[in-house]
Amino acid sequence: MRTPRRFAPDARRRVVGVLAALLVPAVMGWASAAAAPAVGTAAPSTTVTAPPTGLGVTLQTDLDLAAGGATTGTATFTFIDANLPEVTLYRAPAGTALVQPIGETAPLAGTAQIGVRMFSASPYGPGTCPVAQPVAGPGFSLVGAAFTCRWPTTGPWPVMLVDRVVPTPADDTARLTEALGLLLAGPEAGARAAGLSSPFSAATAGALASVVIGGDGVATVDLAASITASLPSPSGDEVVRGLDGTLLQVTALTGARYTIGGSCDAFGTWTGLGSCTRTRLQMEQAPYAASYTGPERVAGPAGGPIAEALLTEAFEGVLTWALGVEVPAGQDVVASVATRPEARQVVVTVSIVPLPPAAPPITPGFTG
Repeated sequence: MRTPRRFAPDARRRVVGVLAALLVPAVMGWASAAAAPAVGTAAPSTTVTAPPTGLGVTLQTDLDLAAGGATTGTATFTFIDANLPEVTLYRAPAGTALVQPIGETAPLAGTAQIGVRMFSASPYGPGTCPVAQPVAGPGFSLVGAAFTCRWPTTGPWPVMLVDRVVPTPADDTARLTEALGLLLAGPEAGARAAGLSSPFSAATAGALASVVIGGDGVATVDLAASITASLPSPSGDEVVRGLDGTLLQVTALTGARYTIGGSCDAFGTWTGLGSCTRTRLQMEQAPYAASYTGPERVAGPAGGPIAEALLTEAFEGVLTWALGVEVPAGQDVVASVATRPEARQVVVTVSIVPLPPAAPPITPGFTG
């Protein structure tokens, strides 16, 4: 099965732009996490919601599962800052979990499942670098260049596509030629003001020599030899992440090869990297490799009710985990959520409780 966060960046389209509509009305009406009702089989549609401490998107950096005994366990989500997300808990059918946006199901341990959905959270960015999304009319398309979104914290930082409206390219080669031309020209003033940066600038504009997509789906991008004089000491990692993120908008690619003046070695020397070839998997991971470094599937501790956790949804601004819970026969599971802004954490507590007594049957009767 493909892992949840390794998907093409078509799925990365701006959720950030709708976050205000999701969050602002809710901020006014949320009760505190401590006062929220618990999730249980007695009320399967009930949700538990914790209020956010702000409206920006925050990166998840870690997940820890712990057991307080056979009947209590916690899932502690840690974020890059104290700008914690809105959290909603819900019950889902046990056995499998739906992984989005891939749309596949994955097995999940346990006899019950608690979903943990977080709005204004992500395992990768952007979120602090919002850029107005243009609209393409008939005969035009959006073509993007991948620039670095610098968070107001220590790096390294993720990249994001900044789209521009262009006449619809004739094919994928023409699309990449247009996109790489935008990348090599660097971010425009508005994008720079939003916090986006790139090693490329007006000095490197026009440095694209050619783009060829082979029959094996590998795109070979050749840069003009003059780029080494225009940009003598680039950050090789940032160069490759920008190139990878830009090429990934063509979803049929299986990999990439970057050269300068037709030379793979020249590109490696210029960037300080050991190779000029990239697999599809490397390309998909690179833009976000510095964000969530934890596993996407976490095994629960022995003896605790939480059997495992699985990352099932990872959009920019929407993040969902599924918790598989072992519930003994004749028992039920309830869950609650609390926020710890000072520790940059959201804590979900899972408890095993006795099943509520069954309601007595109602016998129809007549009077009169």
